[in-house]
Amino acid sequence: MPKAAIDLVRCVVCQECFAAKVCPPNAIVRIDPEYPPTVERDICNGCGDCVKMCPANVITINNE
Repeated sequence: MPKAAIDLVRCVVCQECFAAKVCPPNAIVRIDPEYPPTVERDICNGCGDCVKMCPANVITINNE
């Protein structure tokens, strides 16, 4: 099943993570505002909404 993946090296750590806001199952989480968000892969449904909203284009949908 396809899942989202975030390139943590290229992530610019936006003040407000737009990708997390549009994630229907809330699979994108950010524990610390100083660090990039992560994807809870067991929750991600692979919809791709986050890919469209990430201004830095660092999120991709990968097949597992």
